[in-house]
Amino acid sequence: MPTARGDRTDRLARFYAQRAAWSQCADAPDFECATVRVPRSYQKPRGATLKIALLRNAANNGNPNARSIVVNPGGPGASGTNLVANSLNTQFPAELVDRFNIVGMDPRGVGRSTQINCVTQAALAKRSADLPRTAKQQAAFLVNSKKMAKGCATRGKALVRVVGTQSAARDLDVVRSALGQKKLWHLGVSYGTYLGATYASLFPKRVGRTVLDAGLSPTVNMIGWGKAQTTGFQMAPSRWADSCPEREECPFPGDRSAVVGELNEMLAMYNEFPLPSPSGKPIGDGTIRGLIQTALPGGESSWPLVDAIVSAADDGNTEVLEAIGNAFENAYGTPPTNLVSANSAVNCYDRPTSTSLKQMRKHARVWGAKASTFGASIAWSITSTCTYWPVRKGQGPPAVKSKTKQRIQMIGGTKDPLTPYKWTAELSKQIKYSRVLKFTGDGHGGLGKGSPCVDDAVTNYFITGKVTPKGARCS
Repeated sequence: MPTARGDRTDRLARFYAQRAAWSQCADAPDFECATVRVPRSYQKPRGATLKIALLRNAANNGNPNARSIVVNPGGPGASGTNLVANSLNTQFPAELVDRFNIVGMDPRGVGRSTQINCVTQAALAKRSADLPRTAKQQAAFLVNSKKMAKGCATRGKALVRVVGTQSAARDLDVVRSALGQKKLWHLGVSYGTYLGATYASLFPKRVGRTVLDAGLSPTVNMIGWGKAQTTGFQMAPSRWADSCPEREECPFPGDRSAVVGELNEMLAMYNEFPLPSPSGKPIGDGTIRGLIQTALPGGESSWPLVDAIVSAADDGNTEVLEAIGNAFENAYGTPPTNLVSANSAVNCYDRPTSTSLKQMRKHARVWGAKASTFGASIAWSITSTCTYWPVRKGQGPPAVKSKTKQRIQMIGGTKDPLTPYKWTAELSKQIKYSRVLKFTGDGHGGLGKGSPCVDDAVTNYFITGKVTPKGARCS
């Protein structure tokens, strides 16, 4: 028997009967917060429930009937509520903020929502991110992967079997209903594009205006993911290196080859001789490399930050390095234990990939030869993640194919270090009425990267519903 709203059958009626009750956020008083409840398992909707957290910037023009755009910044594991609270005026064009309610949502397992935590802070602090060069270090790296999997099977057992993207997409539909909208208006970036595409597959008639920026392949496993990022992350520091002579803050002189060579030599030195730090945990090549990898997706505007990281490392200034690391953690809006747990849990549920130690060594050798700065480290970190995962072993990613008639605007970057343009093109083929805008600027994602062309295209789409012309591009 259908509910009064006609949303779902009675098994889910209590969830679709909710309305978001907005009140001032305790930790972000300029915004409004609300929560909705969703079933922990959609196969057992009368069982336990989870909290889904929302944070809203009501339309600046004061329109009480303004449409809500639900945003997801990716990860998986990044916080949508934190994105809106901390980056509203830098990530979203002013006219969107004026006309629409911008609603950040933390997916199940993440941030202000019911969290998944597979590892303690103490255990996480003991893990080394440094490139494992000896057999003993490589074995220890694999032990960490085994501990994470075991932690998710024990500490995170309530969510590890229900944290996949299909469940998160069903949560989105409950949120849509709680916002009082017949159709979901959505902005997804990176992993958020896969979440949005999954929603469009499950609920094709409830898809409203949707922007998917920096498409994630719906088919690659974690090895394919790592291989693509290896190429992207070698291109990004190369472009940073090309412009080093133009910036006084860049510590290394010379052309691209010389700058990248100096960077690699410095990282190799800190792999062997880590820096003592104020926190007591030595800072080695893994920490420095991770800071650079976190900064580079910001695009050309983030190159001064890369300069600062490299300069601090070159000077042995651990206080600056730790301060930048803390700033990155705050920007994610997700505690480190939750971020690494959610990222692993969602990716390994969606894309279970088992890899032997022999294969990891091969990937590290081959990828390292192709991408000298990041190839080997990506091989070890990404390919080892899901090897011992306790659920969905041997299964591929759930299929994504949408018959929605809603025109969807997609954006793919040709210089994106995290999600190559071909992934956006691949995802677009699974959504018949999608249109890809090619972004030729630097960085991960096109929106909020300083391109008026991209920002105007997204604004126009949400206001008029018109996608960009075929073959359109922005720089």
